[in-house]
Amino acid sequence: MHIESSILVVAGSLALTVTLGLAWCLAGIRYLSSGFLKKLFPSYQYLLKAHIDFLLMTGLLMVFFLLFAHFQLSPAPLVLVAMCIGSLGNPAGFLALAIKPESGALIAVPTRGGKRGNPVVWSRRFFGELAKLEGDTGARHLIGRYQEAVIEVPADDDAIFLDIDTHEALNAAREIKTVRKA
Repeated sequence: MHIESSILVVAGSLALTVTLGLAWCLAGIRYLSSGFLKKLFPSYQYLLKAHIDFLLMTGLLMVFFLLFAHFQLSPAPLVLVAMCIGSLGNPAGFLALAIKPESGALIAVPTRGGKRGNPVVWSRRFFGELAKLEGDTGARHLIGRYQEAVIEVPADDDAIFLDIDTHEALNAAREIKTVRKA
């Protein structure tokens, strides 16, 4: 097994931690009638969808990790990173809608200090246009074109500014993580 595949376990663990937190929020809203949680998450249905989706994504990541280990496969780091971003980004869209359902947001963009970062969460409505993108410029022009469908989600970490699409970038991100621990 290659160490790169362990990123799936890290992302799966993160998704599982969020799942547990959302379970407590769901219980707080449903059984404890917590006013604070009801105010924070006005849409119980989207919160439930986020909870279920994070749980499903955890299982998916763990299954892929086990398959890669069992068959001794070493997928490209870009594939692994894409799987992790997708597994955390997709349910985050439900979470954004649970927090602000009336916004009609179809694109959730993390921000910090007035700057936009990644991952951007996209509604399925845009998948066709996203699939046609070429190069490494991202989808900034689509965000600009559909500005009325964008919700900015404040982030409390500079990790949203990382761009990991090569081995070198992955190693640099690991260095940053190591420095933070020290």
